[in-house]
Amino acid sequence: MIIFFKKDRLSWEVVDDRAQMLNSDALLELICKIVKKHYDIETLCDPWFIMDRIDEIDYVPKNKAQEKILGIIESLVEYGK
Repeated sequence: MIIFFKKDRLSWEVVDDRAQMLNSDALLELICKIVKKHYDIETLCDPWFIMDRIDEIDYVPKNKAQEKILGIIESLVEYGK
């Protein structure tokens, strides 16, 4: 996700400069929604979604925390490859 955003940074800046209905922040949110709708973010090794999962770990019930943490570690290992 971040790679996609950084790769096309100039295109995003053009959208921001036009100051129309959408800006780069809105497009990023829309892309996140599309990815979350079509993929299981618990298995993705994208750093953006890994950070989201780490941020949400405080709100996971204790009986599921270990499973979530192991999933995050697996995603980090996969990202490292």
